Amino acid sequence: MKKNVLLAVSFLSLGMLLGRWATGDTSPDDSGGVSPGFPQKEVATRTAKTEETSPRSGSSNNSSDDPGWAGDDWISLPRGVFEKVALAAGIPTPEGDLFGPQDPCIEALALDDHEVAFLQQEWRGVCKKLKQAEVECLSFSENRDGSVVMTLDPTSGARAEQRKAFRLAAIERLGEQRGEAFVALKGGDDLLGSGDQPVEYHVDMEENGSGGWRFRVEQSSGDQRQMWVCDAIPEKLQHLTDAAGIRRRLHDPTLDPGQE
Repeated sequence: MKKNVLLAVSFLSLGMLLGRWATGDTSPDDSGGVSPGFPQKEVATRTAKTEETSPRSGSSNNSSDDPGWAGDDWISLPRGVFEKVALAAGIPTPEGDLFGPQDPCIEALALDDHEVAFLQQEWRGVCKKLKQAEVECLSFSENRDGSVVMTLDPTSGARAEQRKAFRLAAIERLGEQRGEAFVALKGGDDLLGSGDQPVEYHVDMEENGSGGWRFRVEQSSGDQRQMWVCDAIPEKLQHLTDAAGIRRRLHDPTLDPGQE
């Protein structure tokens, strides 16, 4: 986690990402490899050395031929800092699409449209493979009342494999510096989750109060609980319920047959 990467960010973008640190009382701790007071001290120190590590000097491993993303406004920071920056700046670890609306990572790392499209495609690919791995780790049984219990065994190995695959793809396309920075800003070691505990789902049906039915899905893993009460199975669970033979939507008498 202490490997240095080149933070492809202008002072303006850096200010957006670090604003909550610079104006608050919270600084990175020693676990990130950075001493307290980083926002004021470390940025100035690293900026003074930018010329030594700039891609314009030929020392960078970045694959981009466009020098517009490099130069005197770029600084070198430990990779662990980016994960802390993402947390402090409220950049969410993606669960669905890789990029959110007006995603700050696009500006911060000067990603062009082709790079964004490539990363999104790679992300969807690893998510698809992870879903396939989850189906292989799933077991289920039906209770007498018609409810279904699904148990997802730990998937830490599959998640680590797909996280590594995505990281390598990002590095191959963006170069080592920007690729490492991008993955760190998107969650780093938390990207795709840990999957180190089994997850149990209890899927049942209940009346919705208007003559129809709805799903009640309860998820539990360790001391974590989550529940959905919904007309259709949530998209993030459909690959599991499909494998268990659970239809995605219950019959709604208020709809015409052709509308379901």
